[in-house]
Amino acid sequence: MSIKNKVISTLALSGAVLAFSAAVSAQDATPSTMEKTEKVPKRGGHGDKHKMGGRRGMMHGIELSEAQKTQLKAIHEANKPSESAMSEMRELRMAKRAGTLTADQQTRFAAIKAERKSKHAAVKAQIDSILTADQKQQIETRKVEMKQKMQERRELRKQRKANQTETAKPVAG
Repeated sequence: MSIKNKVISTLALSGAVLAFSAAVSAQDATPSTMEKTEKVPKRGGHGDKHKMGGRRGMMHGIELSEAQKTQLKAIHEANKPSESAMSEMRELRMAKRAGTLTADQQTRFAAIKAERKSKHAAVKAQIDSILTADQKQQIETRKVEMKQKMQERRELRKQRKANQTETAKPVAG
C-alpha cells in the first residue's frame, strides 16, 4: 500500500470517527426533569381493579342488582380504615421487620390486628345479609376453586424449586 493510500485511509477513518462522535454527543443522554417525574402508566397496571375486590375478587362474575351494588359500596365506604390507622400499622410493621418493636408497640400491634379481624367479620356478616342464597353458593364454589388453584401453584413451585436444586448441585465424579 502506497503512502498516498495510507494517508487517505487515515483521513477517512478519522473523519468517520469525528462524524460518529459528533452524532453521539448531539443526542440528549439524560431526560429532562419533567420527563423523569412524569408518571407513565405501566402495561397491565392495576388501576381501580382492587377496589371492592376488583376483577379478581370473590364477587367477580356474580350478578348483583343495582341495590346490592349500592349497598356493597356503602358497606365498604363505611368500614374503610382511616389513613392514620393505616400509617400507624405501617410503622409498626416496619419496626417489626427491623427488629426494633418494643413491648408497648407489640401490644398495640396485636390490638390493631384483633380490631381488624373483628371488623372484617362484621363486614362479612353485613355483606352476607344482602346476598341471596344462590349468590352465597356461587361465592363458596369460587372459594373452593381458588383454594385448589392455590394448592396446585404451591405444588408447581415446590417442583420447580426441587428441579432447580437438583440442577444446581455439582455432579461428583
